[in-house]
Amino acid sequence: MVIDMKNLPGTQIKSMGKDELQQFLEEQGFRRLKNKSLVDLRRVWLGFMYEDFFYTMHKKTNLPISVIYAFFIIEATNAGIESKLMAKALNPGGIKYRGTGKKINAMDDCYKNGKKIPCAFQAFSSYNAMVQGWADVLNLPRYKNCKRYVFSKYNRGMSAKQIVDATCKCFYKSGYHTSNLWKVRSNLSTEYWTVKASFPSMEY
Repeated sequence: MVIDMKNLPGTQIKSMGKDELQQFLEEQGFRRLKNKSLVDLRRVWLGFMYEDFFYTMHKKTNLPISVIYAFFIIEATNAGIESKLMAKALNPGGIKYRGTGKKINAMDDCYKNGKKIPCAFQAFSSYNAMVQGWADVLNLPRYKNCKRYVFSKYNRGMSAKQIVDATCKCFYKSGYHTSNLWKVRSNLSTEYWTVKASFPSMEY
């Protein structure tokens, strides 16, 4: 699925109400949409449209696709639609400015003398730059141990949920984000498979 970076998938559906969006998705072949909220429906659409991106990130970082999805939902969306940071800077991971390239200021968790101030975030200008920029961050040495749980040598006896819990907690402990709500990311990772179950059936 090729993403138009100047017209992100969420722009197509952001003005739709719940019933209209559900009808739109059903006409596209999406399934199991009954009783889903507006945000749930939006996440189904984004999950489908960004699926190739998530897979590319998985291949570049060796992180489970569900973890990539969870980080994306937390860092790059708001109420099921791409955030302003994602829309303006193509920044899918909440990446702070790394000292080179373009940057954009946005409110987040930066303070000076006890007062909240805008944070400097990395800005990307293309799909490839976005992919490589986020992969470079997720592949930093300090996160290496967080990825060990995907290997049988380290996850023996662990359930899939425990593996995701351990991965998300490790990223928090290693400084990926300041919020201690790593369990929210873990729960969103579990949600990915429910989201994926609503995708259209692919016939070959």
